[in-house]
Amino acid sequence: MGKILTALASIALVASACGGGETNTASQTEDDSSTVEETAETSEEVAETTTAVPETTTTAAPTTTTTTTTTPPDPTMTLTFDGLAPLGDGGDYELWFVGGDGTPVSAGVFDADAGPVELPLPNGIPGAVELKVSIETDDDPAPSNSIVLAGVIDGSAGERSAELSPDFADFSSASGQYILATPTDGTGTPENERSGVWWTVIPRAQSLFLPELAEGWEYEMWQVIDGQNVTGGKFTDPFAPDQAAPYSGPDPAPPLVGEDYLLNAPEGLTFPVDLRGTEVFISVEPLPDPSIESSGIVPLSGIVPADAIDHTAYAVDNVSTDRSPSATLTINEG
Repeated sequence: MGKILTALASIALVASACGGGETNTASQTEDDSSTVEETAETSEEVAETTTAVPETTTTAAPTTTTTTTTTPPDPTMTLTFDGLAPLGDGGDYELWFVGGDGTPVSAGVFDADAGPVELPLPNGIPGAVELKVSIETDDDPAPSNSIVLAGVIDGSAGERSAELSPDFADFSSASGQYILATPTDGTGTPENERSGVWWTVIPRAQSLFLPELAEGWEYEMWQVIDGQNVTGGKFTDPFAPDQAAPYSGPDPAPPLVGEDYLLNAPEGLTFPVDLRGTEVFISVEPLPDPSIESSGIVPLSGIVPADAIDHTAYAVDNVSTDRSPSATLTINEG
């Protein structure tokens, strides 16, 4: 009987223990449910918070098209020249375009002290086909009569050019002979007879043959003494005397082109002077002449023989092809 009671007590304890487990489980379940609900609420709050953030909208930047315009360079001209003597402060070279109607348009002034010259291409040229280079000594807007070079524009657009050459006379037949003599010295010493040059032959006759020059030009005789060009006088008619006698003696000169180098020697020289071995030449000079130096345009030239005898004729050479200016103009149209 006592064993039965003990067994019943044990069963009661087991039941009590089992009942206590169910209570704990329910409580745990309630706790778990509460946790789940709190988690759900938190998730909803997070969702609400996330939803409240405004959406970011990306707007594409407008496309800008940039157009670059290249301005072509202004057209220019390049003038390359040979044989043009510097004019100094007394004058300028000026380039002219001449249209079909004969109207000249200035393309600018330049000097010959340096190399090639670049000038802007002038506007308003009415069908220009001809080019001229003049020597200017004043402010007159029209070209002077001293046209040293002339040419015609040739070629198509982008490749236009012109060759310019003298246009004031044809020297192909020019020639001359001279003698050594000093007629203005009177009865001077015989040694002085080699101190003068006169363009004649013996017996006296005209010996200087030169073409008539265009308006704006004249001839000048020169003697090169100790490397210095010394003028013998200017003239326009080779059959008449020259216009000056800066170094001649006191006696009258013959009616010829020539000079005695007896008096008033330029600085650095001594007169009378033995002219044997020196150069004598004839140049073409602009009228008016802005320079006391030779233009460098020389149709006739010769060296007095070292053994030259006075009153004996000696010929000079035609050097007009070699001692004549020229130029090339190239239009650079970009």
